[in-house]
Amino acid sequence: MDILLDTCTALWLLSDDRKLSKAAKEYLSDSNNNLFISTASIWEFAIKRRLGKLGEYEYNSLDFYNLLYDIDIDILNIVPHHASGVENLPLIHTDPFDRLIISTAIFEELIILTNDDNIIKYDIQYLW
Repeated sequence: MDILLDTCTALWLLSDDRKLSKAAKEYLSDSNNNLFISTASIWEFAIKRRLGKLGEYEYNSLDFYNLLYDIDIDILNIVPHHASGVENLPLIHTDPFDRLIISTAIFEELIILTNDDNIIKYDIQYLW
């Protein structure tokens, strides 16, 4: 499967957080799955870290990127189709980062690994 991690899932993966479901851990550890993260997640991390909302994470946004890269998570650059797709999404979720992640998943035909109640309200494939 081709799986797009939302930002929280990526953070929980790196910290081996208990918040990851048993199934999520299995998807993440299955070498048959291709794991992706959007550049939007690195951007979101950078902003939230600067605002002091990620105090429990000792690393900065470049470290976040490198840690993901080091465990073979493919980084998806934001392309115009990802950004413009946000315009067509219903206004269920107002978080701009999550909306960009949703649009990316739709355009790239990826399954989102998330437990975000607002993301899963969209007509997308998701796992948790």
